Amino acid sequence: MVSEETKRAIIEVWGQIASDLLGDLDVESEMTNEIAIETCIDANRLSTFGHAEAEAEILREVEANGYEETLKSLSEKVRLL
Repeated sequence: MVSEETKRAIIEVWGQIASDLLGDLDVESEMTNEIAIETCIDANRLSTFGHAEAEAEILREVEANGYEETLKSLSEKVRLL
């Protein structure tokens, strides 16, 4: 389970990138909460937006539980859409 700080970091990153992603109607119609979270945690975005600790925590979760399980768990605990 990730910390509240990491959950807030994911929400903050989404706030920074969502308008660019959702501007494309095709992407918006295909966007799910899980895809939104994956977009936030992928490609070092957490670190890029100043959340290195959150990124490190996500990496520890992936090492312990696997990527798919971590993503599924995050999508149940963090609502972006």
